[in-house]
Amino acid sequence: MVSVKRISPRSRRRKRRTARAAVLGALIRDHGLQDGIMAELGVFRGDTFFYLLDRFPNLSLVGVDTWEWGARDAKGTGQDDGARSYRESPLPDFEADIRADLPAYGARAAVLKSRTVDAARSYPDRHFDIVFIDADHTYEGVCADITAWRGKVRPGGILCGHDIDMPSVRAAVTESLAGWFCPGEVIWAYRVPEYGVAAP
Repeated sequence: MVSVKRISPRSRRRKRRTARAAVLGALIRDHGLQDGIMAELGVFRGDTFFYLLDRFPNLSLVGVDTWEWGARDAKGTGQDDGARSYRESPLPDFEADIRADLPAYGARAAVLKSRTVDAARSYPDRHFDIVFIDADHTYEGVCADITAWRGKVRPGGILCGHDIDMPSVRAAVTESLAGWFCPGEVIWAYRVPEYGVAAP
């Protein structure tokens, strides 16, 4: 009988490191946030989550996800485009794999099974150095996440997200955040102004 070596979820994630994770890593480094506190909204398989924990050993990171199918738009007529590609994904298995790997990172890594807007209420204002939004991709969902999480980022910190190429995401970001920029890939970013200082 041939024995088959099981590939751990963590090993699979190492092979899937994406351009998104690399751009986020550069954003963290360039803004001196390597020792900061970060939230990732929308964890999915954990590729970006664990990449950042491995890349920055002093970064503390909390991930928020429901591991459930995406939201519908306000009229109930269309599924969140960002979730459509995940329909066939074994979301409960992804959650279990992520939780199995968490202990290796100690107190600096945590996940919350929660809707993102609800999770924001668990943290005081100005708690995070960086928040990455990649959850509900509807216009309403992105607006709600920006509203709920912007105040959770300290002055000088970064509020950012994924899929700025999607019309719903671009509209929400453009209407909510004057002065946002694209550091690469399809990531959008906004530097929260220092007290009394306008954002670049």
